[in-house]
Amino acid sequence: MKFKLILAFSFWMLVMAVSCNKDDISFDAPSQKLSFSKDTVFCDTVYHQVRSETYAVKVYNNEDKDILIPRIHLEKGASSLYKINVDGKPGYDFKDVPLRKKDSLYIFVEIAPEATGPEAIAEDKILFDSPAGQQNVVLFSVVQDAEFFIKSPSNPNIITSDATWNNNKAKIIYGDLTIDQNVILNIQAGTKVYFTKTAE
Repeated sequence: MKFKLILAFSFWMLVMAVSCNKDDISFDAPSQKLSFSKDTVFCDTVYHQVRSETYAVKVYNNEDKDILIPRIHLEKGASSLYKINVDGKPGYDFKDVPLRKKDSLYIFVEIAPEATGPEAIAEDKILFDSPAGQQNVVLFSVVQDAEFFIKSPSNPNIITSDATWNNNKAKIIYGDLTIDQNVILNIQAGTKVYFTKTAE
């Protein structure tokens, strides 16, 4: 019984010692530039108020010491169309980000834009400020305005009268879209029509 108590006590002392060692890690300011898995994030074409897929950028610390990155932030700040997540934390401005030696961290990027016309470009940068100099990763996406046709229990998604689709907005169809018999649907040249996997 005493042996078990001594063993349990020893185990918890070891756990506490390891935890204390982690807290004692010292992080220095970077003396070299960071490196990245990519210098530009090209998001696929995105549509008005539709969140894009998530893209990942890896940031590498190539130094032989643990570093504290003074600041990582979006150039356009809170007004940016982009959202970033740095090492598991969402936001647009991060201070004193730790990065262990010869290690890396993930930055996840997505965009849910407001379209300002038929087609526009959304650009921003993730800026990395440190004594070694400012670096950046460019964010770039084509944004299109769109009209959505979504089938739901309350909306059978049926075109019941003659209609014309013009090319000032992309047409995105979710689920079934039915055109009534004898109804004419005119689609102007250059109109972009997209069907999701479930569309028919």
